[in-house]
Amino acid sequence: MTSTPRRWPHTVASGSVRSVRSPRCCSDVRTGGRPVVITIAHLDLREFAVHAAAVQSAALGPVSPDRVAVYARHAAHPGFRAFGAFDETALIGFAYGAACRTGQWWFDQISPSLRAAGYAPWISDPYAVTELHVRPEYHGHGLGLALLTRLLSRVENPTALLSTYDGDTRARRLYAGLGFVDLITGFRFGTSSQGYALMAAPLPLSVRQVDPARSA
Repeated sequence: MTSTPRRWPHTVASGSVRSVRSPRCCSDVRTGGRPVVITIAHLDLREFAVHAAAVQSAALGPVSPDRVAVYARHAAHPGFRAFGAFDETALIGFAYGAACRTGQWWFDQISPSLRAAGYAPWISDPYAVTELHVRPEYHGHGLGLALLTRLLSRVENPTALLSTYDGDTRARRLYAGLGFVDLITGFRFGTSSQGYALMAAPLPLSVRQVDPARSA
């Protein structure tokens, strides 16, 4: 099967969904091999909250019933930005983030441990990559890379922070390829038994080496 070369959009009007071309052949993104054109666009998280929860559930497993309300709280944080990946009009991936401030649950959870470990400079004015999820059937085609680089492309904060499962995952490989480094591994939120890696990168991002086939 042949395909026409495609490119990601650099600017897409807020809230719009339109056909664009990308650099990677996405004709085999979904079973059946139909040609697929993916759009990366600004995302109104409140409007697409139910769809975003479905994407997150597909990526990680069932989400809590209050996930839509959590999205709404996050959307009110300073510096909030959100982008979605669309197959036609269906949301198949999304990323969002905001500036970290004392009083935000996630930042209050991680900041004491980071300061105690000597990483205070990383958290003096950081930007949090709060969520990044892509439906599993679309993995391996660079959508996580496109969403994350778009999210952080115009952020003025000096550093970006995130937490991810502490293991050799697609997401972890993606972050490492974009310059994120481990600050703390094996971190646990509250009473959760799940270990997380707390990662950080200087901004703007410096793309090192990302293999879309092995990352999100």
